[in-house]
Amino acid sequence: GNGLSGVGLAAAGNMVKGNYIGTDINGTSAIQNGEVGVIISQADNNTVGGAAGGSCAAPCNLLSGNLYGVVIQSGASGNLVQGNRIGTNPGGTSKLGNTSAGVLVADSSNNTIGGTSSGLGNILSGNGTYGAFIFASGASRSDAADFPSLQQPKRLRLSIATSDTTAVRRLIMGLSSQ
Repeated sequence: GNGLSGVGLAAAGNMVKGNYIGTDINGTSAIQNGEVGVIISQADNNTVGGAAGGSCAAPCNLLSGNLYGVVIQSGASGNLVQGNRIGTNPGGTSKLGNTSAGVLVADSSNNTIGGTSSGLGNILSGNGTYGAFIFASGASRSDAADFPSLQQPKRLRLSIATSDTTAVRRLIMGLSSQ
């Protein structure tokens, strides 16, 4: 792994697709990046992934084995995180978790995690704290809504502590395989 992040985006209009970030070439063992698989900071209109099929083939990314799978921060807007496996193996059938959250959105709005069309949902499972955590400045912990996963209630939660317009759609959270 790298000392800090697998991929860092600080410019607009980039696409990250077809990568295994934080794992070996087969996606079966963790090779942790120091902190984040993909970080988007002060950058707009980037895409991580895209419409995925049954297995993690391009444009899907496998983002597992890191501290965080994806981080969107510092006012980044208009970014898409879609069709990825985050915290699982390439097939999405067993866990290979990120140590903390699968997706963290901090102080950024108008980003989309997942989508309403087929293949745009992310599989978020096996992560240490949250599948997805969205937090905006000025939000208090009492504003957060925690939804326990059916399969791993201590490990997978979605927490939203914001009133911004970041959308979370079609998250597939929790796996029965260990």
